[in-house]
Amino acid sequence: MGASDLADHFLRRLSELAEETGYSKMHSLSELAGEIGIRDRDKIFNVAKSLEARGLIQATYTFRGSHACITGEGALLAEGQLGQFGSSGTAAGPDATGHQMADEMPPTFVAYAAEILADTDRGLSGPQFVKATLAYSVQWDVPIPHPTYPFGANVPNKRTALYENLMVFPPAQRYRIIRELCEHPELLKKSPQAAETLKVTLVARYGHLADEALGSELDGALVERTQHFLGPFPDALGLYEQAVQKHANGVFLRNVLDDLRLALELLLKSLLGNDKSLENQIPLLGEFIKQRGGSLELANMFVKLVDYYTKYQNSYVKHDDAVIEEEVEFIIEITSSFMKHLVRLSYKRAV
Repeated sequence: MGASDLADHFLRRLSELAEETGYSKMHSLSELAGEIGIRDRDKIFNVAKSLEARGLIQATYTFRGSHACITGEGALLAEGQLGQFGSSGTAAGPDATGHQMADEMPPTFVAYAAEILADTDRGLSGPQFVKATLAYSVQWDVPIPHPTYPFGANVPNKRTALYENLMVFPPAQRYRIIRELCEHPELLKKSPQAAETLKVTLVARYGHLADEALGSELDGALVERTQHFLGPFPDALGLYEQAVQKHANGVFLRNVLDDLRLALELLLKSLLGNDKSLENQIPLLGEFIKQRGGSLELANMFVKLVDYYTKYQNSYVKHDDAVIEEEVEFIIEITSSFMKHLVRLSYKRAV
C-alpha cells in the first residue's frame, strides 16, 4: 500500500473520529495505520508530515509515535468537497479570483467550527454562544433557531445548536461570527491551541469573506492583519474595531474618524511610553522609526503623513455633515497601515 493510500486512510478515519470525539482530540496514527496492516514508523511519520504541511492535519511527534487531529481543510477533503488527496481539482472549484464558489463556506466547515467552539469540555457554554449569536441576530435582523438557553428537547447537544444558529447567517456574516468566537476569552482559556487552529484555517480559506462582512470595498485582509498586530494593545484594538464596525453599519461617520484617531493616539502612548496627544507625538515619531532601522526617508515621510492626518482629523471630526463618505475607507486603511508598521517596528531593538 502506497503513501497516498495511507494518507487517504488517515484523513477518512480522523474525520470519522472527529465526528465521534470532537475535532480537537488527538489520535494515534500508528493505531490507525495498523488497521490496514502498516507498521512502518518512518512511513507513518513521513505521511503525517506531508499532511501537516498541507494544513490537512495538526500533529504531534514524540517517542511514543505520531498523534493527530484533522483540520477544517482535512475534513473538507475527507468529505469529498476538495477532491481526492494529491489531485488539484475541487468540487466547487475556485472562481477567477481564487475564492471558493457555491456556498462560500460549506456546512462541513461550519460543523467543524461548531465542534471546537462548543466542545463539551473545552468549548463555550450554551449561554455564552447563545448570547453572542443572539447579538448578531438582532444586529443583522437574522432570526436564529435557538435564541434562548436551555435548548429544546429536540436538540441533541450544544454543538448542534451552535451549528444551526450559524447556518442561518449568510457566509460573510458566518465568517465574522466564527472569527470573533475564536477570540472569546473563555475559549482562549480552555482551548487556546484548538481556537488558534480554527482561526488560522478560517482566515486562510475564507479570508476573502472579511471584505463582504465589512459591507464595503474596505481591504478586509488589511483589517484582519491590523487586528492581529493590535492584540497586545487592547485599548487601541477596541477603538479600532469599534470604528470598523460603525463604518460597516454606515453610521456615525464622524465617530469613525474620532475612534481611529484615538486608537492611534493610545497605541503611540503605549509604544513611546508617554501620555502626549497625537499632535505632540509627531516630533518623536521620526526618531522612533530611525532608532529601529527605518530609513531617514521613511521616517520623514511618516512624520509628514501623520502631520497631515491630524490636520485632516481636526478639520472633519468637529463637523459630521462635512465628512466625505468615500474618504472614510481611506482613513481606515491608512490608520491601519500606520498601526501595523509601528507595532512591527516596536519589536526591533532600538539602536
